[in-house]
Amino acid sequence: MSEKTIFNIAFNCDSTLVSIEGPVELARRLKVQGIDELTEQAMQGEASFTEVFRRRFELLQPSLPDVQWLGSRYLETIVPGAREVIQTLKDQGHRIYLIAPGYRTAILKLAKYLGIPSLNVCAVDIEFDSVGKYLSFDEDNILTTDEGIPMVLAEIAKLGPTIYIGDSVRDLDTRSVVDLFIGFGGVRFRQKVADEAEVYVKTPNFLPVLAHIQNRIQIIHERRMNKAALAMV
Repeated sequence: MSEKTIFNIAFNCDSTLVSIEGPVELARRLKVQGIDELTEQAMQGEASFTEVFRRRFELLQPSLPDVQWLGSRYLETIVPGAREVIQTLKDQGHRIYLIAPGYRTAILKLAKYLGIPSLNVCAVDIEFDSVGKYLSFDEDNILTTDEGIPMVLAEIAKLGPTIYIGDSVRDLDTRSVVDLFIGFGGVRFRQKVADEAEVYVKTPNFLPVLAHIQNRIQIIHERRMNKAALAMV
């Protein structure tokens, strides 16, 4: 009756676990114009993410050293409290995922630092030539589409109750496939997310997110225990 309920806790990356947007940082490094506007249009749900994703790569064409540099920037810009929240959830036995429609090499560096297994990282592969020059990105990766994150989460949710934390308007689309979506506005406040998310955290520290996660874990665990008890009557 007291068996613990293991949850899947999934996090977005840019403007959620870290205080930057990866493509915008690369644009500054490479002195490419227009990336910030494209990214914000996608995050606000004002443009097709598929088209924005492709257009950003056309403009940026990041080399392997560029993407490796971005991985280092991620480590420098982790939102305060994020690492502690993830460690606490891991210590409690929950499965942690990082779902990021970004550059896998950079995302994996962040995941390793946060203690998230590489098998639990969903990101986009980039192909480079023998000297590290950009060739292409994996256009078949579901995360390059508007439906990508909800589809990935729907598969993860087959393993058990699932909570997802993200910052953008696009992340609101995950509500139908997870037990709880937590909107995070500690980096960028988005009014639509604040209005429509069941839970919204706007402090620049990640620690308050933990309380909301644990509260929902407790609620669902108690529901399961009550259901099991009734089944035994």
